[in-house]
Order: sequence, then C-alpha cells, then structure tokens
Amino acid sequence: MKKITLLILLIITGANAQDYSRMYSVSNSLSTELTDYQILVELDTQALISEGKMQVDCDDVRFIPALGSATQLSYWLESGCNTTLTRVWVKVLSIPAGGTDIYMTYGDNSATSESDGEATFMFFDDFTSASLDTSKWNVNTNATIDNTMGDTDMSSVKMNLTGTNANGLQSNLLPDNNFAIHSTYYDHGFGGASTNTWSGVFGADVYSGVESGALPNYSYYTAGYGNTGVARSIGWHYSEVYFSNNQSKTIVDRGAFESPLVANNGIPGDMIFYSWNVQSNFDTIFVRNYEAELIVTEGETLSNIDFDYAKKNVLVYPNPTTTEFSIKNALHSKVTIYNTLGKRMVDVVSYDGNAIDVSDFNSGLYYVNINSEKVNSTRKIMIK
Repeated sequence: MKKITLLILLIITGANAQDYSRMYSVSNSLSTELTDYQILVELDTQALISEGKMQVDCDDVRFIPALGSATQLSYWLESGCNTTLTRVWVKVLSIPAGGTDIYMTYGDNSATSESDGEATFMFFDDFTSASLDTSKWNVNTNATIDNTMGDTDMSSVKMNLTGTNANGLQSNLLPDNNFAIHSTYYDHGFGGASTNTWSGVFGADVYSGVESGALPNYSYYTAGYGNTGVARSIGWHYSEVYFSNNQSKTIVDRGAFESPLVANNGIPGDMIFYSWNVQSNFDTIFVRNYEAELIVTEGETLSNIDFDYAKKNVLVYPNPTTTEFSIKNALHSKVTIYNTLGKRMVDVVSYDGNAIDVSDFNSGLYYVNINSEKVNSTRKIMIK
C-alpha cells in the first residue's frame, strides 16, 4: 500500500466574513488522481479559540479548494473541538498525482455548523434518529436504538445489540474495493475473561462485534482470526478495518494494536456488526475511500501575513531545479526546506541572496518556508 502525505502549513489572512485561512498541502505519491477522497485533518483548536479566532464550538470551520473560491468542501468534525487534538474529515474533490492544496477558513462569529457526515463519507450513520435507518441496514429484531440503559457513559442515543446473533446489523452498501470502515463501540465488560471483541475481514464479509470466546483480549479477523494482545477495558473503543487491493488490516484504538497486512480471497460483500451471547453498543460508523496511508505533518504556525505581497513578490527560481535555487525579495529571511514527510532538510537563519545548494537532495517535491517581519510564505519547489 502506497502513501499520501499531508503537509500542513498555516496562512492567516485579514478580516473578512471568515477572518483567517489555513493552507493544507496534500502530496499524492500515487500515479493516479484521487477523487472525492477523505483526508483527516488534526489540529489544535483550543489555541485558536483561546485567542478569540474561532468559535468555542468550531461552528465557523469551513474548507475550500482555493483562496477566494465559492466552492465549499464537505467536512465532518469527528471529535475534540476546543482541545489540542481536534479531528476533522474533509472530502477533497480532486487530488491529482503530485498533490493539491486546500484551505480551512474560520473566524466568522455568526456562522453555524456545516459539519455533515452524510455528505463527507461513502456511508455514514451516527444513530441519532429515533429508529434504525432501514435504507442503510438489514435490521435484526435484536438491534435497536436505545438511550435508556442507565449507564452515564451511554446517555446519548446509541445502537444497541443484544442476544445471540451473528448478523445483528448488516449492510451491503460497501464499495467494490479500496475502503476503510471506522466504528466506535462500547465494551461493558460483560462476560469477563470469556468475552472477546472482534473486528476485521472474515470470509466474504467485514465483521465487528462482541462475543463469548476463550481469550480476554481484543481480536481481529484477517483471513482467519488472531488475538491482538490488547487487554479489554470498559469504555468506548475505536475500530478501523482497511481493505485495498485484496489486502486487509485492522487497527484498534487508533494504533494500540495494528494487525498484520494480509491477503484476502475476494472482496468483502457486507459489513456486519453483531453480538453473540452478550450486549454490545455502537456509535458512529462510517466508510471512506482508502488507497494509501496518510502521514500528517504540521509545519510552523505563521501569523499576521501580508498574503498578497508574498504572492506577488516572493519568487523561488529556477523551479524546477537540479542543483540550486534562489529566492527573490527574501533578503535576511529565515528559510527552511521540508520534504513531503515534513522532515526539516535545511535551515538558513538569514538568507543572503546567494543560491541555496540542493545538489545532494533526492529528486522530488519540497516545501520552502520563507519567514521575515515582512513576509511569511511557503512555496513548492521540484528538484529533478
């Protein structure tokens, strides 16, 4: 499985309906264009809110494909508003080979939320309706919406599975290939050491659920099954099942466990959430495009930028280059070069106008950050 790199660079611009903009550069190392592709943006909204730049509930967050564009990109705020780790999924219309840029805008105090999981993902259900949506699910009688279980951690509406059923909630709305299924489930601790939680690809379907079993740990199906070694604990847990090019893997609790990548026979037809002799509960379930892993690197935070000046006057040349490049109108600026993984390659404390030597760099795309009192801008440069 190949990689897409998301390099995050910040640009803060002047006061409009949305007072600020933040640029995200998505570097696509695949040889083909990705369309309607969901990317995960992780950021610190606590700092922006404490500085008075963003609403306390993040309702003003928007994403656009270019500065000044009237096109709004669909997004869903997964979790963590007003914390140091806010997770937002954005559906990017097109990521050509090589990459593209998008922008997050914020700062409009009158804005209302446009976070929309249905518009962002290939499949989405957060179980906030009064009953299960039969246009999405083949519903067994033991699958219900229930917010009356008396557990304070389960006070909001959730999907509840009880009894003995291997197909408690089933959907055949999976894409043909290249997808990831994300779900959150609650482990009540019922069954003690004789109960397992399972997640992964098994046979012709993708399973997630809780059942009686011999091992007291989270386990995964991947062309069979295995024990993760992650001890069970009461509370909410996060499951991800990835399937691409007839290979699959499972991740538990955002990396507490990651199964081996294994080959599968055929493409799964259904996703199934179930319980077996125990109670289990699920919250938000969504399916997204998946063709590559995302590596996310955040660059330096920039502030009080005269964006128009930088756009019109700062020039990196020649571009592309093979051995060296210069920067117009950047005298005495701090210059930092990053590769597409966010690794700092070169630091020039005070640029003196002479060419910067890159003759020992591998060929590929790099990012040049130019920082001074007058300008703070990041440019792409291609080294052949």
